Amino acid sequence: MTSTEPSTSVLTQFVQRARRLYTLPAVAMKVIELTGHPQVDVRKLKECIENDPALTAKILRVVNSSLFGLSREITDLNQALALLGVKPLKLLVLGFSLPAELFDGLEAGVLERYWRHTLTKAVASREIAESIWSISGDEPFISGLLQGIGMLALIQDLGEHYLVFLDGVQRQGGNLCALETKALGFDHAILSARLLDHWGLPDSVSQAVGRPHDVERLAALDPAEADIPQILHLAELCTVLLTQQRPGALRELLDAGQRYRGLTEDQLQRLVASLDEKVRQLADVLALQLPGDLNYQQVLAEAHAQAAEVAEQWITDVEQEQTLLHEVESLGALALRVAAQDTSMSAAAIKSSSSSTDAKRESARGEPAQDLQNAALDSLSESPPPASAVGADAPTDPALVGRVSQAVAACRQARCELTLLITQLDRYDELIMTRGLVGAEQLARLLEAAVASLWDGDGVHLAQGDGRFALLLENCDRRTAVELARRMVHGIREWSQRRGQQNTHVTVSAGLATLNLPPKNFPSHELIEAAQRCLYGAQISGGDVVKSIDIY
Repeated sequence: MTSTEPSTSVLTQFVQRARRLYTLPAVAMKVIELTGHPQVDVRKLKECIENDPALTAKILRVVNSSLFGLSREITDLNQALALLGVKPLKLLVLGFSLPAELFDGLEAGVLERYWRHTLTKAVASREIAESIWSISGDEPFISGLLQGIGMLALIQDLGEHYLVFLDGVQRQGGNLCALETKALGFDHAILSARLLDHWGLPDSVSQAVGRPHDVERLAALDPAEADIPQILHLAELCTVLLTQQRPGALRELLDAGQRYRGLTEDQLQRLVASLDEKVRQLADVLALQLPGDLNYQQVLAEAHAQAAEVAEQWITDVEQEQTLLHEVESLGALALRVAAQDTSMSAAAIKSSSSSTDAKRESARGEPAQDLQNAALDSLSESPPPASAVGADAPTDPALVGRVSQAVAACRQARCELTLLITQLDRYDELIMTRGLVGAEQLARLLEAAVASLWDGDGVHLAQGDGRFALLLENCDRRTAVELARRMVHGIREWSQRRGQQNTHVTVSAGLATLNLPPKNFPSHELIEAAQRCLYGAQISGGDVVKSIDIY
C-alpha cells in the first residue's frame, strides 16, 4: 500500500475483521486463481464464469451497453474474451462479485444512496479515463465501483453511528474522508484498498483506491502511478456535485481537472451529458432501482448558475465569522454573570442540577447521534479505550508539562496550592458529525472564551485540541476550583438550552486535581494524569459534570 497510509491498531483490527467476515464468492476466487498463472487457460476461465449464470448475464449485458460502445453485440463469453481480453473480463467478474454479507440488513434508502453514488462514480471514472486521459477505462471503472466498499464494512460494523455520521457530512458539506480520519484514524477508502488487496485485485487498482484525495499529493505523483488516482479524484468530485447537488464541488472539480489534465468546462459538459443514461443502464445490469428525480445536466447547469453567488456567500461567511466573535464575547460574559449570580448557590444544588441532566441523558441513550469513534472502538473487542477519552494514558502536551513544572516551582516557593483544571466539550466527535468540523471548532472557541474568563488571578489556559482546554490556577484550592468549574458547566448548559442548539444541547465536562503545598521534586506529570483521570471519569459517567481530587 501507499506510504501515506496510516498504520493504526484500530485500522489493523478493522481490516482483520473485514477479511474474516467478507469473502469473495467461489466463482470470483476461482477466477483469481486461474488468472494468476502466467499462461491463462481461457477455456477453464470461461467454464468457471459460466458456472454462475447470473454473473454471466451481467457481464454480457454490461459489455453490450453504451458504456463499452462495442460495434456489434456480444452473445457469449467466448466473444467477450476475444474482444475484451482476460484482464478486463477478470475485473468485471471481481467488480460484480461482492460478498453478500456487505449488504445484509441495509435499509432501502441506504442502499439507494450508496448505489447512486457508486455507479455514478464508476461510470464517471470510465468516461474521464477515455475522453480526457485517452486510456482504457477498465481499471478506472472497477476502481470507482469498488472504492466505496469500505463504507459498507463500516456500516455493518458501526451501524447507526456511521449512518448518522454520513448524514451529517452530506448535510454540512464536509470532506468525508478527512472527517473519517479525524474520528477513526483512517478513512473508508483505505479500508477498501486493504480488502481489495486481500482479495487479489491488481496492485494498480488497490493502490489507486487507497490514495488520499489531495490535489497537491496527486499532482506530484510519478506519471506512471498518477492516472487512476487522479481520475478517481475527479470522478468523486463529479459524483458529489451531481448526486449530492453540492455546487461548491464544481470549482474544485474544474481546478483539479485543469491541474491534472487541462480539463475544460466544455469537456465537463460533454462528460455529464452522457452520464445519466449510462448510469441507468449499469443500474439495470445490476438489477438496481435508482430514483428518477435527478437530471445530471440540469444539476450541472444549476451549479454553474450558482457559481456567481460564491462571492456573496463569502461575504456571508465573513459576517458569520463576526457573529461568532460576538458569540465568543457573549459566552465569556455569560460565564462571568453566572458566576456572579450563583454565588449563593450551594454545591449540593449545582450537583443536583447536573445529576438531573445526567438522568435525562441516560434515558436518551441509544439515540443515533452517538460518538462515532467510541462506537468504532467498542466494536473491536481487542481495542484500547477511545482516543477521545482522557484517561491516565492519554498523550500529554509538552507545552502543558512545561507550564505545570513552572507553576509547581512557583507555588512551592510561595507555599500555596496549585490546581489544574482540564475541560472538554462532551461528545466532540458527535458535534463534528452533526455540525461539521467548522461548527465544532466554533463551539470549541466558545468554550475557550469561557475557560479564559474563569479566573482573574495568576493562571494560564492552553488549548489541547479536540475541544479540550487546560487551565492552571495558582493559589486556588480545590473547593474554589470546583465551584468555578461547576458554574462554567452550568452556564454553558444554560446558554445552549436557551439558544435551542441543533439536535443535541452542548455540554462540557471538567476534571481537576489540586496539589496542596507542592513538595520538592514533585513530578509534574502526576498532576496532569490525576486531572485527566477525573475528566475521563466525568465523561464516562455521562458528561456535563465535574470531578476532582486532592493530591498531598
